[in-house]
Amino acid sequence: MVRSRNSYTLKKCNTGVYLIGGLTKKATWKLRDDIGERATEQLEFGTGRRVFPVIHPKYCRMLNIDPEQMIAFVRYENRIADEARLIKKALNKLSNSLSIAERIWKAHVIAIGRPSDQVWKLIARRFLGISVPRWRIGEYPPSLSVIRLLEDPKRQDAMVWLSSGKDGLSRSFGRGRSHADSVKIVEEMLAAGVVNVTLVAAKQDRTGEWAKEFLAELPKAQLKRTKFIAWVRRLKHDRFVVFDHEDLGQQYAYGLFLDVEEAPIHIKPKPMTPERRQNAQMLEKKIITNLLADRSKQEVLTWLKKGISALPHTLGVLNAAESSKLAKKLYDAGAMKVWAVEIQKDEEYQNTSRLVVQLPKEKDKRFKVFKIVNALGRKQGFDPTPDWRQTHVLVML
Repeated sequence: MVRSRNSYTLKKCNTGVYLIGGLTKKATWKLRDDIGERATEQLEFGTGRRVFPVIHPKYCRMLNIDPEQMIAFVRYENRIADEARLIKKALNKLSNSLSIAERIWKAHVIAIGRPSDQVWKLIARRFLGISVPRWRIGEYPPSLSVIRLLEDPKRQDAMVWLSSGKDGLSRSFGRGRSHADSVKIVEEMLAAGVVNVTLVAAKQDRTGEWAKEFLAELPKAQLKRTKFIAWVRRLKHDRFVVFDHEDLGQQYAYGLFLDVEEAPIHIKPKPMTPERRQNAQMLEKKIITNLLADRSKQEVLTWLKKGISALPHTLGVLNAAESSKLAKKLYDAGAMKVWAVEIQKDEEYQNTSRLVVQLPKEKDKRFKVFKIVNALGRKQGFDPTPDWRQTHVLVML
């Protein structure tokens, strides 16, 4: 299995099919570790679904591609025939001036819409041997996130929302960001060529409201669009994230505002009953056993230093510098040893999203390490891990 820089996972089975996984936290299926000769029988997914190539076999053969070598993902069987009809319909509407590979690629994007943009780009470049086709302005199919926000009745203009706070409640983008900085962000986007910025205010506490998601409507003028894409590429990820780093003709760019301060933990850890302690001890034993058995494991700083610009070693979605900073932060807090486990290797990079931390014995140091570990876990949607005097803890990025 290979973890890419764009946060999707591919695994080539014995059948030759590349399978997509890890696209979201709520993945509806997963690959078994002991995948066997018949991959479709070894997958864990409900009835009525099967592995099917992203580019339908008929069109793979038109492009002289073996369908068994095409990227595949789990599809509902009753939707495959519907997809085929939509693909044919889309092909008929696309201009004949396009190459057959471009027409097939665009028709599949229009008809299927999934998987992610990154996977579609990978299919175009690596499997179809073409550069990512451009779309006419506004023609590019909107993502599910864009559609969801466009259909949200609570969606409103960002500047209007910022200036309409009531009863002394401040409004900002991301928890802890100042109102003035939030206004400045919108002004930056507008100066970069954005037509308008809309959002949904979804969070609130005693001190104010903060928004998490936003849509930036892109201009039609090519010069302004180029200016916006250049601005996006210069963004610092500790402020907010815009996911479209290429101009494909999209009408809207979807993004997320990041919290400036950590969200408080509202769910208190449950009391460590004898049963829960026994379960925790079993989990720790499993972690240690798997750690010792993992032949790819390496001390994290040593492994990170082996990476070079042409073959970087990274943690999760962090770049090389951010990965080293996180590892050093764990050691500075008091971690005795940090192991990089389940390292995924590719011709262009190495990456892992799993760390095993050997905890110190001193109470103050343990507190500091758990504070870092639980902050990372909270970003992934996990409840805090209590300190019950375990010797190791697993960190998922």
